Amino acid sequence: MSLSKIEVLGSSSSGCAYVLYFDNGKVYQLDAGVKNPKKELVNKLFISHDHPDHIKYLKDYSKIEIIREQEEERITEQLISFVVPHRVLNNGYLIIEDNSKIGYITDCGD
Repeated sequence: MSLSKIEVLGSSSSGCAYVLYFDNGKVYQLDAGVKNPKKELVNKLFISHDHPDHIKYLKDYSKIEIIREQEEERITEQLISFVVPHRVLNNGYLIIEDNSKIGYITDCGD
């Protein structure tokens, strides 16, 4: 069992959002810069940084776990977060779920 599908909702300066579907039924979203018509399926939302093209629809996700950027590395059994150089605090993630490892880095540099 592993990652079964990646859905790209948007990947541009207009808005970024990706949805990860796992065989075990979990659904994770990376960033919230594009409206997700299936947002009720999302179990966890990962936010890289607070630019509008990554958080425009963040308010739509008040009832689920939201992982947001922080200044130091976080390591758990299912997640490694780390700082990525950018104009604002920006995190990358290594997500470990259902025998899959997914890396997510966006907006590197200035």
